[in-house]
Amino acid sequence: MGRENGFTALRLFAAILVLITHSYSLAAEAQDPVMKLTALLPASTLGVDMFFAISGFLICASLKRQPTYGSFLRNRLLRIMPALAVLCVITVFVAGPLLTNSNRYWHDEQTLAYLWNATIYVWQPFLPGVFTGNLTPVVNGSLWTLAMEATCYLVLLLFAWSGALNRRGLAVLLAATYMLHVYEVFPRGLILFGYSGGMEVYHLNRFLLLFAGGAFISLIGRSWAVSWPVTVITGALVLLAFYRGQEDWRNFMPIYLPVWPWFVISLAYRLKRLSRLDGFDASYGIYLYSFPIQQAFVQLSHQTITPGMLTLLALPLTLVFAFLSWFLVEKPALSLKGGLPAPPRPAVPPTTALAS
Repeated sequence: MGRENGFTALRLFAAILVLITHSYSLAAEAQDPVMKLTALLPASTLGVDMFFAISGFLICASLKRQPTYGSFLRNRLLRIMPALAVLCVITVFVAGPLLTNSNRYWHDEQTLAYLWNATIYVWQPFLPGVFTGNLTPVVNGSLWTLAMEATCYLVLLLFAWSGALNRRGLAVLLAATYMLHVYEVFPRGLILFGYSGGMEVYHLNRFLLLFAGGAFISLIGRSWAVSWPVTVITGALVLLAFYRGQEDWRNFMPIYLPVWPWFVISLAYRLKRLSRLDGFDASYGIYLYSFPIQQAFVQLSHQTITPGMLTLLALPLTLVFAFLSWFLVEKPALSLKGGLPAPPRPAVPPTTALAS
């Protein structure tokens, strides 16, 4: 399919979409422009859906290249955890003391408990006295999706281990997650394992559907799957989904969800000229730092800031932190990918293998 593509550019765009929606929600305006226009979903949902589709495509290709399952897990941890850990440390030991209105910040057990966010699967949303005067006291409302993404990695790894990482295996996963979503089998609010801060099963199933869609395209591995006709056809189907959604909102997701990964992945191959951005992948840094920076501006303005002004102020500062995160944390961590030993990949029993 070629190494030149616009995946980095699309991830940057997706991260900015999330930031824009948060500007509206944090500045007490209920709907961003995309939600106002479509009445179906906000810009942030498009952005997060784009992240999961791209992630499925790239992570599946990475898994197929890895000599061992251990090396795959190591590389995924190196991509996610160092930058997340640095963010949590900065939040607790720098931003928290500067922004809190509590004189017991260092005595409250909630303060150091916030560092559990660095484990991915524990979400501690609050710090004592931080942003308590804002519309929401959540310190970083973007972190909840990281556990969803990590779980998608593990599901893909499970498929590889069982011999089902092929087109037939992922077609079954796609069909199952699609039917579960369309028929609303999982009610909203159902939390996996039932612990506070846990993953909502409804969202996990939806994200897994998008992730598997990207992975399925990766397994096809043919140029036609990312060709111009695919971009045009799936783009038209996405527009059809929005049109049909205006008639009845229940018409939207059944069309949108299966075609969105195809549109996003094929679109990336129309943006080959933007591949020069590959040397500076700030999308993860934007995703990590934008929300607390926006919350800080809301607090400093005493909740008088407008969504547009919040975006204009937060985006440049977020880009600075994302730049520093990429060059000082993420890029050095990624350089360790080939430097640590990993356990060998176990042989897959022939009886469990599924034909592709």
